[in-house]
Formats: sequence, structure tokens, C-alpha cells
Amino acid sequence: MKKKKIAVLGLGVFGSSIVKTLTEYGQEVLGVDISENAISKMSESSATIVCGDFTQINLLEKLNIASYDTVIVAESSNLETSLLTLTSLKRLGTKHVICKAKNSEQKEMLLKLGADLTIKPETDMAVRLAQSLFNKSLGDMIALDDDYSLIDISVLHDWAEHSIKQLHLRQMYDLNIIGIRHPGDHAYNMQINPDELLSVHDRLLVLIHKDKLKKYNFLEKQ
Repeated sequence: MKKKKIAVLGLGVFGSSIVKTLTEYGQEVLGVDISENAISKMSESSATIVCGDFTQINLLEKLNIASYDTVIVAESSNLETSLLTLTSLKRLGTKHVICKAKNSEQKEMLLKLGADLTIKPETDMAVRLAQSLFNKSLGDMIALDDDYSLIDISVLHDWAEHSIKQLHLRQMYDLNIIGIRHPGDHAYNMQINPDELLSVHDRLLVLIHKDKLKKYNFLEKQ
């Protein structure tokens, strides 16, 4: 799998956690922060760490930020900083920008200025925790926006020894299967064979609307 180039602007708790996770997955990561204290905490990271003011477009140009597949603005405490950084990123032609938002008002502003995706970590984590408590087969979940989530689910017993084509999961449950992971696999296989028989030990990566997740409580019947 080709490595992705991802830049994280802001190395607080949220940003540094993203950098750590991405490097563990072998991605090419750049981390930027103006705080020397934040930089020192990343001294053992295998990522490229730069001390500088990422609100300055000149610095972003020097870092060739437009060459990165995704840039994450992990700072939300100062709205002016977030807006200025986002504007500069868009001016430089950055492909995909994800911004951390502190509240709904900030989120709306960032989206209007061109953010491709916004994340409210505290809210998203609370929803994820609550949903995982009542859905026993739910694994990891990523909220893509206010409506859709990517979730990792186990194969239900009723689905085992049936193919994806036979199960008609999209028609029955509005589940869009993005990938499948067999026991021992370190990553999802995105090249899905619709005729392959599923096992109860397999994991599915699916895209689902939040309303459907609430509606279909079959996930907890494991």
C-alpha cells in the first residue's frame, strides 16, 4: 500500500496523538507547532517535526504543504488561527484539509471557508463511546461528518457461510461494505470479492448513515 503524506498543524494532545498513530501505521507524517515545549515532547517521534508558525503562508510554502495528501489543522482554541491557516492552505492549493472545530458555530465557519471535513473530538468520542456500549459487535468508528460514519463490525452468525452478494446488505440494511479483514490480516482488503463466503471471524469496514445505525439494532444481537 502506498504511503500517504499527511501534515498535522498543531501538536497539542489531539495533534500529537494523530501524529503518533499515523507514524505507527507507517505513513509519512509532518508535524508543525510554534511551541518549543510541544516540539520537545515529540523528540522521539519518527515523524518530521518542525517548529514554526503555521499561520504564516511563507512557512507553509517552504514546507511544500500543497504536496501533502491531507493536512489536519489540529488547533481549535483560537478561531482566528484556524481560519487564517485554512485560508492559506486553500490559497496554496492543498488537496484535502481536515479542521478541528471547538463547537458547531466554528465548524460551520470552517466548512464555509473550504474545509473538506471538520472534527469535534470530544463530541465524536462521546457518541462513539455511547454507541459502542449498546452495540456489542461494533469496533472502531470514525464519524466522517454529521450524517455518515465508517465503522468496523463483526460478521453476524446469520451472515456466516454466505457471500456478500447473497446477503444483499446494502438493500436490507443500507450498509455499504468498504473493506474486509480476515483473521491474521493487518489491514482491510478493499478489493472485495462479492462471491467470497464470509466467516464469523471476519471484520467488515462499512459506511452507514447515523439514522440507520440507530434503526438497525441487529448489531447488538451477537
